[in-house]
Amino acid sequence: MSKNIENEKRLMLDEEQYELLMKDFMDDKYSRVFHQINYYFDDENLSLRNNHIVLRIRSINLSKYELTVKIKGKEGKGDLEINIPLSEKEVNDFLNNPHFDNKEIVEAIKSVTNKPIKLITSLETHRLECPKEDHLVVIDKNHYSGITDYNLEIEAGSMEDATKYILHYAKKYHLTYQENYLSKSRRAINRALNIKN
Repeated sequence: MSKNIENEKRLMLDEEQYELLMKDFMDDKYSRVFHQINYYFDDENLSLRNNHIVLRIRSINLSKYELTVKIKGKEGKGDLEINIPLSEKEVNDFLNNPHFDNKEIVEAIKSVTNKPIKLITSLETHRLECPKEDHLVVIDKNHYSGITDYNLEIEAGSMEDATKYILHYAKKYHLTYQENYLSKSRRAINRALNIKN
């Protein structure tokens, strides 16, 4: 198990902006590209989503798997992530019957719901990561419920640095940054359940 604070800022891209960024960052010798599938879970009332908690299983290149609980940080603070590696068998078992052995994950979920947890939707991502000296550039192409969209993420050591770098790239590539960005999990769940916000 690992725990970390994730300091990240994001913005949406259109297809043309995505292609331009991919071209520029693909040339960096440190860039790597991979495939992810995120499976999102919640109860029938979306208690986790409504309390800014994300519960997911992530598959990376169909060879590495992890269960993650992500709890949104307070204003100006990063999100707490609890990650637990899983085997392929554990993933299949969990998809059929969501259950939790880790005390911290149980406590996070029980703090907002006692109802059964179920699979809500999934999202596939073609991801490019490019590490820089003090931040990470992430460029995503996402597919979910018949939608394809694109986003740029910046991960850094602090929210201040993440904000600084997202604004830097927004200016450099003529991108629009807004504070009320919807996360991938929220976009995928909203689309799957036809929710407007």
